[in-house]
Amino acid sequence: KTFKIIKKNTMKQNYNKFHSNGHLIIRNNIPSINLKKIEKNFFSTYSKTLKIKVNKKNYSKIILDFEKEDKFDELYSALKKFTSSKEFLSLSKFFQKKAKNIFKKKFKLINTGMAIGLNNSNRTAYKWHQEKPYYPNTKTIHFQFPLLSQCNKKNGTMSVLSGSNAEGYIKSVNNFQKHKKAVNSFIPTKINEFKKKYKETFINMNKKDFVLFHENVIHKTNKNRSSKIRLACIFRFKGDYEYNSKKTQ
Repeated sequence: KTFKIIKKNTMKQNYNKFHSNGHLIIRNNIPSINLKKIEKNFFSTYSKTLKIKVNKKNYSKIILDFEKEDKFDELYSALKKFTSSKEFLSLSKFFQKKAKNIFKKKFKLINTGMAIGLNNSNRTAYKWHQEKPYYPNTKTIHFQFPLLSQCNKKNGTMSVLSGSNAEGYIKSVNNFQKHKKAVNSFIPTKINEFKKKYKETFINMNKKDFVLFHENVIHKTNKNRSSKIRLACIFRFKGDYEYNSKKTQ
């Protein structure tokens, strides 16, 4: 009985933290067996697609070499095959269950992806943005977790303007894209005001940690100043998780 009360209180705290900050980090929670399967599949998929042996020692160098040679299509093909594999998708139900436990609602998978933090390149780096402009007609929630190594400030982990989800859907934006093969950012026109209003928080995560974040929280990718690339896997779900004061009681 005591355990159930503690668990219930923890879920309420998580619920409140998420809606207050626009994000929530859950520590040491992803099953090791799932991560090992995904890591193994990452190496096999990239090796097969890029037609070169990829392993834990050389994955950064190989991906950066392909990047320098402008082999963007090959890299994108490897990413899509990896993030649509059954090994990768095996974590979908895990995150759905976590979301249901916190919000008491059902969530449906929309898509998957992977953020790649390249050192000395910003082709895959998002500037300040919300997720809502990418999914304007759908209520979405987003999960992200580190692959192969931790995500931290040095290697350019995501940062958020904590609490900026309170602004709602910001429709006044400037569209920024470096070139056709680069990511597309919808930067709020009043971003400088928001940066003064809300505190920037860096999402530092170790392996087995994950973060879930609100569609309206303002966030960005940061510059990777380490010697290796940063990989962060992404799961996106649709479902209603609007704040309900009764759930905090």
